Amino acid sequence: MRLPQNRHLTYCTNIYTGEDWKTTFSELQKYVPDIKKQLAPEQWFGLGLRLSHTASTELGLGDKLSDFKKWLDDNNIYVFTMNGFPYGNFHQEPVKDRVHSPDWTTGERLAYTKNLAR
Repeated sequence: MRLPQNRHLTYCTNIYTGEDWKTTFSELQKYVPDIKKQLAPEQWFGLGLRLSHTASTELGLGDKLSDFKKWLDDNNIYVFTMNGFPYGNFHQEPVKDRVHSPDWTTGERLAYTKNLAR
């Protein structure tokens, strides 16, 4: 949500465990509107959206991206920032060992980053 001096307070979705788009979107739909109601009922609410490579790829298929944008608009939610460093399963053990793999010198990471920028 917007704060004074053109600042934003966003809700980070790193806590959700979804690795595919269906699970990710289901978790967003289940929790984010209620959190928004408690924190910013009369304002647009900012998300720090974390998507895995799998979810970002699936989001580009069919009408999923337009459906997601409609859901955002219908709920007065906007994506202010993207978390694109955890390419794969962010909740695996131990996360820090592989969270940056593949790195940005690979084609896989480049494709993932482009998916997130859509």
